[in-house]
Amino acid sequence: MKRQSQRNKRRGAAAGKTAASLLLAGSVLLGAVPLPAAAGAQAAQGTAADQSAEASGQGAELGRHKEKLALIDQGSSVTLKNSRVSVTIDKGSATVTSITYGEDSPNLLAGGGAGYYILNYSQNGKNLKFGPKDELTYKVVAQDEEHIDIALTVDDRAVLPFSYELHFVLVKNEPGLYFYSVVGYPEAVEGGVTIGQGRYAFRVDPDLFDSYAVDDERRGPLPAPAELEAGEEVMDASIKLPSGEVYTKYNHIEYAGDLNVTGLYGKDLGIWLIRGSNEFVDGGPTQQRNSVHQTNTTPILLWHEHESHYGRGNVVPSPGWKKIYGPSFLYVNQGGNADKLWKDANRRAEAEQRKWPYRWLDDPLYAADRRGSVKGQLTIADGRPAADAWVILADSSPDWQDQNLGYNYYIRTDSQGRFTIPDVREGTYTLYSFVKGYFGEFRKDGITVQASKETKLPALEWTPETHGTTLWTLGTPDRTAGEYRHGDDYHHWGLWLDYPLDFPNGVDFRMGESSERTDWNYAHPVTATPGEPAQLKVPFNPELTPWKIRFDSDAVYPAGTKATLTFGIASSRNGSLRLNLNGTEIANLASLPGPKSDSGMPRSAVHAFYREFTVEFDASLLKQGENVLQLTHAKNIYDANGQRTGDLYTSQMYDAIRLEVQQP
Repeated sequence: MKRQSQRNKRRGAAAGKTAASLLLAGSVLLGAVPLPAAAGAQAAQGTAADQSAEASGQGAELGRHKEKLALIDQGSSVTLKNSRVSVTIDKGSATVTSITYGEDSPNLLAGGGAGYYILNYSQNGKNLKFGPKDELTYKVVAQDEEHIDIALTVDDRAVLPFSYELHFVLVKNEPGLYFYSVVGYPEAVEGGVTIGQGRYAFRVDPDLFDSYAVDDERRGPLPAPAELEAGEEVMDASIKLPSGEVYTKYNHIEYAGDLNVTGLYGKDLGIWLIRGSNEFVDGGPTQQRNSVHQTNTTPILLWHEHESHYGRGNVVPSPGWKKIYGPSFLYVNQGGNADKLWKDANRRAEAEQRKWPYRWLDDPLYAADRRGSVKGQLTIADGRPAADAWVILADSSPDWQDQNLGYNYYIRTDSQGRFTIPDVREGTYTLYSFVKGYFGEFRKDGITVQASKETKLPALEWTPETHGTTLWTLGTPDRTAGEYRHGDDYHHWGLWLDYPLDFPNGVDFRMGESSERTDWNYAHPVTATPGEPAQLKVPFNPELTPWKIRFDSDAVYPAGTKATLTFGIASSRNGSLRLNLNGTEIANLASLPGPKSDSGMPRSAVHAFYREFTVEFDASLLKQGENVLQLTHAKNIYDANGQRTGDLYTSQMYDAIRLEVQQP
């Protein structure tokens, strides 16, 4: 979440700054933007027409094979072709069986690969699945000289309690496949329906693709499928390999607020999932999603309509609800080393963002020609600009983190708190913002967006809530535990197993002396030895692990003076909290606010579903000199006999904690 989104940067760039160029030989990239001259003389041999095409973002003629845009109906399957790629799709199941990029190209989905759809939902409490074994209806939605749009649909209550359309779109000369879906809930339907997860997965040839990329830091070789097959599962989607290393897909989570391109690559070939916008993604910029990982058969690239990982709720549609997810772009590039493939994929992602919304998609739900923008500036009441803050347009309720029925739009402010949110569907929204260094969030209701117009907001000033004079603050309010121990290097399975080695006596933190980076752990587990007993690195200890905050006070406060502790919780999995101040219990929370479990700790995260709360107590409990605030979980997961009665991964992450005292 902390990495700066690239979306702010793209709007000021000229629409044609980067271009797609197809050069199949040497180190030049298939579908790539133009490379520097050092990339080779071959890149310099393009004609003036080629260069003009590149400058306009349309790609160069060099290297294209001879196929024109075409749809070939083969009975049970259909093949979409253009001058860059050829894609074959099974009509009955929406399974992509082949992707090639030239006359001599291998099938990128060979070796056990395929593209396929799976939907997990429930009706009347019964868990159900819709997928490749269920029959779909094929239709051609649009076909002209510029693009082809086909759909595989189901609108039969006996098969699925809601309507579903999966669209595949091939655009002239584009080196990849666009796809999107439309989900609709009828006005009259029997039984309550909830949607837990909808996704399209691309399994690719393991002989062609052996490495992954999520961001600049997380990219490199994947373990081979054979290593996973020979391994031992130690947690869901987490395999202990023969080498002793644990591989987990959760190390590859991606953040919705970042430039979203993830993918797989091999020696000189890459396949990438690119989102021109995340407006359809649930949960705003702090949402985290599974993206790409290895399996015991093939590498897999994931596109989610909806998922409920990290505390996000299920989709609970109401009658008449309808939503379009996407389009997203499956991009293929070729040539050069891993760095060139990755950099090119990022350039292509920026180009897709500039194209958004796509003009070739004519659907009232997408409303490409019915969008406006919102412009404003946010300052803090203390005079500081709301710099580098997230600004979010979403529905007025529920919490924007838990919204999934509509669309949300967001962007970072600049150093002066200024922002422009582009490409917003017309309608009425609530504007939210949260700012690093401040608890709480700004909110302004009733923001009206009109098609083809810019909504200029009056000066926005936020007065964050306070509760008196601040005695101390531990951490920085930013909705993550990233500033604490392991918070800057958390993409490792089993960090909780190091907790008793790092803090054998629990956390003991002295304000003004201790270091947040080394002396405060990123996660507070329930017991002194968290995790499976068989996996522990130290002897098993089922006792609660106490954390202490020591601080000095110069004042003595009369009875009746109110003191307030503000807690920002970056993540909680079945968390609870008991607070003792100088030996007196001041709070006992059997559960924390928000979702019961967002699984931040076991799933390689330093934040998940943010929640905030306050605890008030009588300031007369504070004494001159040293004070000790002790934090423990309010309930253990082991009984008096050492038998487990709760979740092994029970834990919580503190974003920040602040103590204030109300002055007379």
